[in-house]
Amino acid sequence: MNYYCALGLLARLEMLRQNPDAAYTYATRVMEESQDVISLIDKGNISSTTEAFKIYNYSTEMLGAFYVNRLYEYSNPLFLMNGESSSQPYRINDALFSTFQNDLYARTPDGSGTDNRLRYWFIKNDESGYYDFTKVRKAVSGVNMAAPYEPEIPIMRLSEIYYIACEALIGKDNRTALDYLNTVRDTRNLTKMEYNTSIDDATLLEYLVREARKDFIGDGRMFLMYKRLFYPIYVKSNKTIQPSESIFVFPIPDDEYEYAGIEK
Repeated sequence: MNYYCALGLLARLEMLRQNPDAAYTYATRVMEESQDVISLIDKGNISSTTEAFKIYNYSTEMLGAFYVNRLYEYSNPLFLMNGESSSQPYRINDALFSTFQNDLYARTPDGSGTDNRLRYWFIKNDESGYYDFTKVRKAVSGVNMAAPYEPEIPIMRLSEIYYIACEALIGKDNRTALDYLNTVRDTRNLTKMEYNTSIDDATLLEYLVREARKDFIGDGRMFLMYKRLFYPIYVKSNKTIQPSESIFVFPIPDDEYEYAGIEK
């Protein structure tokens, strides 16, 4: 946790409060004030031919995170990353990887199979036949060097700051909003989306939600974004879950009524 994360959380809070102008102010402060300290990941950090240099969890752009010392102990069996072979429901098999590829990362017109998140977050394990989810896989130590990243669960990534800035400008300055989105896309090995009149407010928001979903996979962030925007949840081709209170609003526990003196 640090000063930049505090500013970033204020930006997130203002978006929740539906104050995009205030959110944009905080987001741009993070970008400007942290530029010599924290930056979006260099593509070479993930595409390095030296395994020990790859930073799979993009920890270099985390503004804040929880250390979970037993993260690998929990995640490796969950995704069968130790060579196991079983019917674990969270394993990433060929069919699920194909869904990630076709309906998430390489989805037209804004996606591509060159996306480094697709190429390096899902690595097929020859022993189990399933895909390691490298975001939570144990780091590999190199010769005479420590592991390049720690077992972290992100509180806030710098990419979210760019997404907040993008969303805050939609409908006000779509060209600049797209520039913020393109800045993140470039670090993920995606081509720049050119601004044109066909990219209206709704289309730009759709592109933003798609990028956020690619980036936050496994982080537990998308539910809150879908809820805040009351946005349809795209599952895969020809399957979309429409927003509703039954999905986004949790029932108040009975104890809350009993002990708070509220009528049910």
